[in-house]
Amino acid sequence: MERKLQEKKLTKRAMRKRAKCCKFLAKSGNISIVDEPTKYLVIANGGLGNGVSREEIVTLFQDFGSLESVIMEEHSPHCFVTFQTAEVAKIAKDQVDGHELAQSNIRQQACVKLYVSFVNDVPSISSQVPKLPDGLFLIEDFVDDDTERKLLDLVEWDSPAHQGSMKHRKVKHYGYEFNYDTNNINKDCPLEEPLPDLLVEMIDKIMQTGHVTKKLNQVTVNQYLPGQGIPPHVDTHSAFEDSIVSLSLGSGISMDFAHPNGTNVSKVLPPRSLLVMTGEARYLWSHGIIPRKTDVIPDTAEGREGNSVTLAARGTRTSFTFRAVRGRPCDCKFPSKCDSARTSQTELPSGLRNDSASTEPMVAKPVSEEEAIQLEQSQVHNVYNEIAPHFSYTRYKPWPFVSSFLNDLQKGSLVLDVGCGNGKYIGVNPDILMIGCDRSQELISICADRGHEALVCDGLSVPMKTNTFDACISIAVIHHFSTEERRLEAIKELVRILRPGGLALVYVWAMEQKKQNKKSIYLMKKKKTGIEHDSQEKNSMTPGNNKESTSSEGINYSMERQIDLTDRLKIDGNTSDKNVEESEHSVSLKETEENKMGSNCAGDCMRDNICQESSHDSQLRDMALFPAERGAHLTVHVNKTEFRDQDLLVPWHLRKTNSEGTVGEQKSVFYRFYHVFQEGELEKLVKKVKGVSIRKSYYDQGNWCVIFAKGQ
Repeated sequence: MERKLQEKKLTKRAMRKRAKCCKFLAKSGNISIVDEPTKYLVIANGGLGNGVSREEIVTLFQDFGSLESVIMEEHSPHCFVTFQTAEVAKIAKDQVDGHELAQSNIRQQACVKLYVSFVNDVPSISSQVPKLPDGLFLIEDFVDDDTERKLLDLVEWDSPAHQGSMKHRKVKHYGYEFNYDTNNINKDCPLEEPLPDLLVEMIDKIMQTGHVTKKLNQVTVNQYLPGQGIPPHVDTHSAFEDSIVSLSLGSGISMDFAHPNGTNVSKVLPPRSLLVMTGEARYLWSHGIIPRKTDVIPDTAEGREGNSVTLAARGTRTSFTFRAVRGRPCDCKFPSKCDSARTSQTELPSGLRNDSASTEPMVAKPVSEEEAIQLEQSQVHNVYNEIAPHFSYTRYKPWPFVSSFLNDLQKGSLVLDVGCGNGKYIGVNPDILMIGCDRSQELISICADRGHEALVCDGLSVPMKTNTFDACISIAVIHHFSTEERRLEAIKELVRILRPGGLALVYVWAMEQKKQNKKSIYLMKKKKTGIEHDSQEKNSMTPGNNKESTSSEGINYSMERQIDLTDRLKIDGNTSDKNVEESEHSVSLKETEENKMGSNCAGDCMRDNICQESSHDSQLRDMALFPAERGAHLTVHVNKTEFRDQDLLVPWHLRKTNSEGTVGEQKSVFYRFYHVFQEGELEKLVKKVKGVSIRKSYYDQGNWCVIFAKGQ
């Protein structure tokens, strides 16, 4: 009896996997699962997205004979196998279905169970090679094994001279030391230690390639362990000349390149290869490395056709980056990415200011609909388009309570994420159909690159039919609308597109960053003083960390509270004396050890950024003690402190990495408009909409959250 129950359980699991696979295939084209035997098989759980390599699949199926092809697609949890005949395919299916792959050096899971089905066709393998950015050159086998070993032995990592010991990597400089405070090189202060003879020889060899015109005189060495990466960035224009040269040693890596128009290209840099970025590739395209332990690489095995790919485990990679110090303003043809072109305050994009400016931005509070639209355009929409790649890099982990809301929805639900950002919630629940929309063209381009269904639109005018969606989410969006009327319209638009009985989850940033004498993670974050290395890593916290870092310590900072509609605190438009008193408390900032790759500290747990406190921030802190003198202009918030006003500008200190991840502070600061919500304010706003009932309200790490339902 027990054996029959186990078999029944396995059969149900296989049926669920089959149904899930059917849904996946339905989204990807004309391929479908069939009952009649064909020569085509789909192997659920056997894809690159599950950490299964091509070699494992080939080894598993080649013993059946007449194996024609194995097709694997990047990020897909499935793969496809083709045999010469349906008869052989049937034998393979019968024997492999339910097979468990053992743990491998690439895949850390104890086992992966495969589920095999017949399909009517398989995807075609494109033979088209993606076009690389103009000015990008890759020279494979630039050095031999012996030279590689000598270069790796050259760096004395135990020596403290001119090197940094970062939590996530090691770095050492030759020729000139990179100044992380100014994000530049002082051309008048070369290092006393001359360039080692071996590096001089390498520079001469690089110059002979013809891709570099200015003599290279600065070298930065970085060492990366598996799982480490660097955020997308464009190297500071004024610091170095045209050519940026990177020599990869020890292990290869897949580097991603992105054009401002949304074009994305990945290129594998093999061990001992030389990458040269010049012209457009150096000045306009951003480049970065996704932090992971495996890379999708071309399968170069004999007999492979088209763009066949497989997985490769990352090893310890040491990069030697060679550059020529510029020491003067840049005069390139790419002003949108050029720091020299932004030295004039009038040339900065809307929402961007320079820390060297003597005063903070003076932005008036809107008193009309037209002024509100202009404010949101300059201090919200333009800003997110400018910071999109870096912003997206810091937002990669879904928040647990939002994920729970999505996972609790019925199978097959149609869901819209209004203000989806980089689309991190799309795909959380594979059993629902979810699409996203956002006002930022740049963030939607990132969604498209990830294969998400998303579109550009305004949250006050969503181009969807009335009574359509089973559920909607709006996470850290409505607090960017600058008037109560516009915030109310945003709620009404969510209600409009919901079907009767549909649910919506809304998160907004809370003015109260303390609940029950516990500070939010936002208030507990503080810079590490005296550290010069990689400030982008040293002061980092992602939205995912806001939730999950607390659970690792056994602390629940999310003080969820059910609504008692008869005992709700009434909130009017004015701030109570109690709130004023609380908002002007002197805050003791708690130092943290949180450290995640490529992230600035997240303030509102979604769209905020904690930066290191500069002298400019210190001045703002002093000014904030005298709110009566601010007049009708928006306050510039001092990061990591309690809020003193509900309507304010929050700085985002844009970080830039140079070459292989050495990070310094960028002088550009973007200011985003926020309206932080008082306790009860969000519920009061929702209750102004007819036919809506609030199901639940809670406080989650400095955010007020409401789940409401549309009436039947």
